[in-house]
Amino acid sequence: MTKKSKQVRQEEQQILNDYHKWKEFEYTERDYLVLYAKMLLGRLTTSDIAQHGPLLDSWGYENA
Repeated sequence: MTKKSKQVRQEEQQILNDYHKWKEFEYTERDYLVLYAKMLLGRLTTSDIAQHGPLLDSWGYENA
């Protein structure tokens, strides 16, 4: 397993762990879970940031 694939696997595991912490979310709140996962993986779009800036800030997101 390469270093990069190991890192991706760890990130996926972290997302699953976070999901289990937050699994009491209503189905309609799944978009927030997806947004959180995208933040953790560094895959937010400019649209995500513009639309959910205050929420992302409360989660500790720093737009570099």
